[in-house]
Amino acid sequence: MRVGLTARPAAPPDEVLKPRLFLLRQSGFNRLYQNGRVFEFSTPESLLEIDFSKPVFILVDRLAIGPEIRQRLIDSLEICYRESGEAILEFVAPENENGKNESLPALPERLVFNERFECKRCSIVYQEPEPRLFSFNNPYGACPRCQGFGNTVDFDLDLVIPDKNKTLAEGAVAPWTRPRYRTYFNEMKLAARAAGVPTDVPYFRLTRAQRDWVLTGDKNFAGIRGFFKYLERKKYKLYIRVFLSRFRGYALCPECIGGRLRREALNVRVNGKTIVEVGRMSIQAAYQFFNELGLSPAEETVAEKVLEEVQSRLKFLYKVGLEYLTLDRLASTLSGGESQRIQLGTALGSNLVGALYVLDEPTIGLHARDNEQLLATLQKLKSRGNSV
Repeated sequence: MRVGLTARPAAPPDEVLKPRLFLLRQSGFNRLYQNGRVFEFSTPESLLEIDFSKPVFILVDRLAIGPEIRQRLIDSLEICYRESGEAILEFVAPENENGKNESLPALPERLVFNERFECKRCSIVYQEPEPRLFSFNNPYGACPRCQGFGNTVDFDLDLVIPDKNKTLAEGAVAPWTRPRYRTYFNEMKLAARAAGVPTDVPYFRLTRAQRDWVLTGDKNFAGIRGFFKYLERKKYKLYIRVFLSRFRGYALCPECIGGRLRREALNVRVNGKTIVEVGRMSIQAAYQFFNELGLSPAEETVAEKVLEEVQSRLKFLYKVGLEYLTLDRLASTLSGGESQRIQLGTALGSNLVGALYVLDEPTIGLHARDNEQLLATLQKLKSRGNSV
């Protein structure tokens, strides 16, 4: 058998093609590979037969499979990774005495290896996880649709369907009751009959699938989204802009569903949960989640310091009576006492010494039974050499 290892696709057929091929030959590569054919640099006329509009690969090595090829195979793979970050192993059946290829004994025809975070089945490339990818305050990690706000200025369904007790036939969809857009109302009734969506049932009693149909439509009906998308193309007209403004509002971002992060960040899971799902937990649930996190020994080595800090701060917030707060709670919605206790958690995590902490009624909103836990925390700050 032969093992073909590819390193880097050849250059496109333009003015840089000759310098690129010359550079490849200077680097020690002598063969190109395309569609099962090998092209030698030593015979330049064979290169004229290459179709440079299609992928062309560098043939790094050809090996007969056996126990003695291990080191040579490793060296060839390292060359592939160094040159392009990708290696392809192609298995070719050897020819028998009659010049025909023998059948392979249950081996794959091709194996692809690369250093990217890429699905081998669907070729989706994922971003390499790094801190800025998980921050909606950073343009790199923020959802591109809502810019990290979690909502967009779009049509508000509560304004489009203000009275959900009305049926579709009674004009539940407010824009279609206007004389100018009455044709959409008639089209909706005809399409609803064909789709099996009742028009004599109050909107709030429709099933989820039926309400989705009203929203997105089908091949015979544009739906509410299609209707507003059509109007967006005509908003250069003043009366269209005035009409659209009556139904606009802040809506949940359809791209991140309020998660505020880009899709690549939402594809990363720890113990089956994304960072958004963890952020929506209460402090009590998150404290339990991180304490019961099952990590392998290798993962524990990587996450040890970070996990220790997370557990420490959650433990403090839990002990001072903030276990009911969710991690994604907006700071502007917190009471004065809640804000002070969260800042205390930050102070404990920073391990400062020789600092002066001035607290203004830190027990506001705190049950009397939790006062002892708060006082114990203040004693802990004092024992580190701080003044409270």
